[in-house]
Order: sequence, then structure tokens, then C-alpha cells
Amino acid sequence: MGGGGNGYNSAAPATPGSDGVANTGGGAGGATQPNGRTGGSGIVIIKYLAPQTGVLTFQASGSWTVPPGVTSVDYLVVAGGGGGGGDGGGAGGYRTSSSLSVTPGTTHTIGVGSGGAYNPVTADGVTVTLENGKSFTAELLLVAVGRGPVSAGLGYEEQGIKMDRGYVLVDEKCRTNVPGIFAVGDLIPTLQLAHVGFQEGMLVAEEIAGLNPNPINYDGVPRVTYSEPEVASVGLSTATAKERGYDVEEISYDLAGNGKSQILKTAGSIKLVQQKGGPVLGIHLVGSRVGELIGEAQVIFNWEANAQDVAPYVHAHPTMNEAMGEAFLALAGKPLHAHG
Repeated sequence: MGGGGNGYNSAAPATPGSDGVANTGGGAGGATQPNGRTGGSGIVIIKYLAPQTGVLTFQASGSWTVPPGVTSVDYLVVAGGGGGGGDGGGAGGYRTSSSLSVTPGTTHTIGVGSGGAYNPVTADGVTVTLENGKSFTAELLLVAVGRGPVSAGLGYEEQGIKMDRGYVLVDEKCRTNVPGIFAVGDLIPTLQLAHVGFQEGMLVAEEIAGLNPNPINYDGVPRVTYSEPEVASVGLSTATAKERGYDVEEISYDLAGNGKSQILKTAGSIKLVQQKGGPVLGIHLVGSRVGELIGEAQVIFNWEANAQDVAPYVHAHPTMNEAMGEAFLALAGKPLHAHG
């Protein structure tokens, strides 16, 4: 964690340097890694359990003061830059170190450290090697470390509000255990999505106004991953439906049968999960712009429609939306432009 030469030695406990910064290695020749390798630069993420909230917390780059009660951390080198000495210059990948001992109240600099044995970056991209030795090379490396509520020290516990791992616990109307206090959004253990927070806020406003709104059915909330291709879903997965005791059937409609998908040069599919003889339980989509189709899927799921309810509806041609109609035609046993 930040010391002379920005080096890291995960095999030994961190010791405070003269400037109060933990010095765990260093030197221009590269730092020693858990496997004994040395190498070039790597971006470092510190991971530790916050004792006040019980939340797994991540810190990357910059100056960091060890919180009270934290006596050990893990670090992960998530990208690297070739070079370096030893046998690590050409071996890509990542690995988590052993825990490093730290002292509460001490300040450390987290940034770029030695680690060419991890993810070598070239003009063409980055290579990641798993612990089993299998390697992957891609243009970009996405690090998704997750997030948690920021609730420590805000006085919730002092007011008697029930908490769990930093989250405020609420009922189906977003009411806490303390009368008159509500909580919404990422502070409560529901889906961490902006549109969920909006709806929870409206729910609370209507509840306070005495309108007695219906609780939110979180299964019926649309989820979209804004990537290329996009991934979107609403309802239950096949596994979840079976866990809840449903006897299910499913079909997948290949977007190769959709004219607009061919125009957009995208591939993908729509998967429908249905209770046998009953309503649709889940709709899952992969492909360019499929996030724009999730509105119809949301209505179908929340109205508990079945394939025979949806199949007769005519969808405009050529549109991406037409793929939804084709998928339900297939589920109803009347496939039209089906591929695969």
C-alpha cells in the first residue's frame, strides 16, 4: 500500500513508513508478489470489512486512513503495465493477496504499485489469467466491485431504527420499525436501480397522504444492463421459478428471425419462462436495443398474461418489437419466422 517505489509485498504485514504511509515493498526493480514474481505497474483496490456497518467496503486510489476497528485488509491488482524483473513480466492475470495487517488511524496511499505478473496491458488490450491458468484477452477490463449503503455515523441506530449490514430495514410500504420514519432507494435492501428509488419515493408519498398504495412487486421491476448488446429482463428466471415450486416450460426466440435485428446487424434472443398451463413468469432478452422492449414485457408479466393472450396481437414490421410477438407466437405453438 503505497511506500517507497509504490511496491507491494502481500506476504508480510504492512509496517508504517517514516511518513505514516504503510511501506510494504518497493524499489525500481518491482515488488515481490505472493508467488514470488516481480513486475510492472498495477492499479490496486483495497478491500475490508467495515466493523461499524458490517459492509464489505472497497477503496481505490488516493489517501486512505484506516477506520477504527479495521486491522487487516486484502488488496487486488486489477490492471498492470508489463515490464519489471523476475519471471512476472509476461504472465497476465489477477490474484488477491493474503491479508495485510494495518493499524487503525494510520494513513496509506493507494494507487499504482508493482504487479506486472497480473494484467499486462498492451496496445491491443489487456490479458487476464485465472488461478487455473486459463487466460482471456480483451480490449477493455471492467472492474465491478459492487457498492453498499453509506449509513454509518448518521444516527439511525441511536433513534432505534433496525439495521442490517448498513441497510435500513423496512416493510412492504418502506416503513421502518420507528413510526413516522420511512426509507427508500439504495439505503434499503431492494434493487439498486434509479427507477426503483423513484417508485419507492412515490409509494411513501402516497402512503403518507393516506392513499393506501399497493406495495411494489419487485419481481415485476424491469432490469436493464446498458451494454452492447444490451441485456434486459423482468420476472423470474427458470431456476427461481422452479425454486418457488412452479412447473415451468420455456422457449428461446432467436433474433436471427427478426428483420430489424438483421438491419441492425445484431444477434441475440428472447427467452420466455411460463408456468405450464398458466401465466408467463419471466421474460429475458439479449441484443442491441432490447432495453426498449422491456416495457411490453413488463406489462405482460405484471398482468399475468399467458402465451395465448399475447400471440394474437399484431406487431409492426420491421421493428425490434416484432420479436416479442414472434416469441409469444412460438410459445403458443404457432411459430412464424423461427430460426434455430
